[in-house]
Amino acid sequence: MGDRFYPPQEWIHLATCDDAPAGLPVFKARETMALHPHSRPHGCITSNAIAVNLDCVAESGDIGPHPYRRSTLWPKDATGPLCADCHGSHPEPRIEASRRTRIPQ
Repeated sequence: MGDRFYPPQEWIHLATCDDAPAGLPVFKARETMALHPHSRPHGCITSNAIAVNLDCVAESGDIGPHPYRRSTLWPKDATGPLCADCHGSHPEPRIEASRRTRIPQ
């Protein structure tokens, strides 16, 4: 069983996206993806935006207190399946290694 605790997934936006919160640090697309490997691209992110290495920002994925809903996402180093809502770890899903069911990614 892994022991990595995953924070809620961040949303990656183009710096010019209308949905991107103001005042966030701006990095080039590839650098942003490297700094936030557990992130989700917003609809404004395209493969061309990454290829051209446009300016991007990372929005916090924290959605506040919520119950854990098990998802099919289970990185090999995670404490258990990630939450279906925030795509982060929660204390509740710690599962013994012998009882784990791996879902191919």
